[in-house]
Amino acid sequence: FFFFFFFSTPFLSNFTPSIAKMSSDLKWQIVKKSNKFLLKNRCDHKYFSTEKTNIARVHSFKNSGIANDKALSVEADASGNVVVTIKNKKAGRKPNAGSESVTLRRGARPTTKSISGICSGYRADLTKLAQARASAIILSSKTKKEKTKTSRH
Repeated sequence: FFFFFFFSTPFLSNFTPSIAKMSSDLKWQIVKKSNKFLLKNRCDHKYFSTEKTNIARVHSFKNSGIANDKALSVEADASGNVVVTIKNKKAGRKPNAGSESVTLRRGARPTTKSISGICSGYRADLTKLAQARASAIILSSKTKKEKTKTSRH
């Protein structure tokens, strides 16, 4: 009876649990020493990252998709098209709805132009890295023509 009465009061009926908000710096301090995506190169003492939203694949605060609220990734789909995925900040507790993706099916120049348009309003510092990754994807998806050797007579 007490349980029913306690939760049927108007004060608690409108209660929704809030999401704990952390600053990006605090997230980076928690994640930087050890996480699932960290790769340590023992020869050079350099750190790399394998996370999807880290464009440069370098373990740093600037490029980290875990620590930053705004992150983007550029990848290839099965047919060789470029897919740009943007991290959505509004979908706090819903990881499946936490990203928006755009598939770019046109050539190299329209793709780089659209990536610069996407990055300019979102994170302008990652524009060159995203364009470089997209051009590498486009070059790798092209089929190479075989050269025919002609004999000189």
